[in-house]
Amino acid sequence: MESYGFAIALYEETELKGIKGLVPESYPKNKIVLKQGVRSREMFFLISGVVDVIKNGITINRVSKPGAVFGEIAALLNTPHTATVQTVKPCFFLTTHDPDLFFKANPDAGYYIAAMLAERLRDLDDCFVKMQKQCLSQHSNPAQKNCHNIAQIMHRQRDEVPLQKIKKLAAQKKKSASRPKRPKK
Repeated sequence: MESYGFAIALYEETELKGIKGLVPESYPKNKIVLKQGVRSREMFFLISGVVDVIKNGITINRVSKPGAVFGEIAALLNTPHTATVQTVKPCFFLTTHDPDLFFKANPDAGYYIAAMLAERLRDLDDCFVKMQKQCLSQHSNPAQKNCHNIAQIMHRQRDEVPLQKIKKLAAQKKKSASRPKRPKK
């Protein structure tokens, strides 16, 4: 799925149909959009502009691609933001302040976020394999241990198997749907 097309579709939908949970917002140059370590559930879809992604005071990425998403990890995991996002040029975003409502109203957005995160993990895995080969060729014990630790983290599974959780939720929904409805007064 091409992120640019998705962002433009979101923008057009917001303009025309008012998708629940999305708000158009503009930020001036040098404005902090999200701050590392601060907890919020806001997610930002970049429509135009340029931002820096800063982690522990180091700029790790400069992003200008329409459709780029920021704040998704904190929104999905309900944790503090993992990086600071600061505008380099004036920016226009579509923002959700309630990601639960947004994902319920727009299930394709959940797929988009999942696909984006999967791509990042795949790219990180490819990068890691290259790094691991370098570590092994240098016979560096601390580097090899770090590579091993990273590999374990990257391929760690959640405690509860997602399929079991999905089946459990489906059974609960089915149970509540089978209850007789009370007549309206």
